[in-house]
Amino acid sequence: MTRGHFNAQLGPTGALLVGDPETVVEKALQVNEALDGISRLTFQMSVAALPHAKMLRAIELLGTKVAPMVRNSLASSWLEPALPTKAVRAV
Repeated sequence: MTRGHFNAQLGPTGALLVGDPETVVEKALQVNEALDGISRLTFQMSVAALPHAKMLRAIELLGTKVAPMVRNSLASSWLEPALPTKAVRAV
């Protein structure tokens, strides 16, 4: 992969989810919308290129920040205002 390809994958329509928790959440939600819903998202990190402490911090952020924000956003988008119902009388 060239640097140009890598940079393209970092962009809004690229496949890489890199950045602070808010950036990762935004991109995950874009992927969810583009694919009309997803049931899971898998993250892959290179143990060779990332110090152990940073890897642990990234995993912590995924679990404590990213996942809850994605769940909350998707849950709020599923909630629709209740439609008024008409009373039905048996005749």
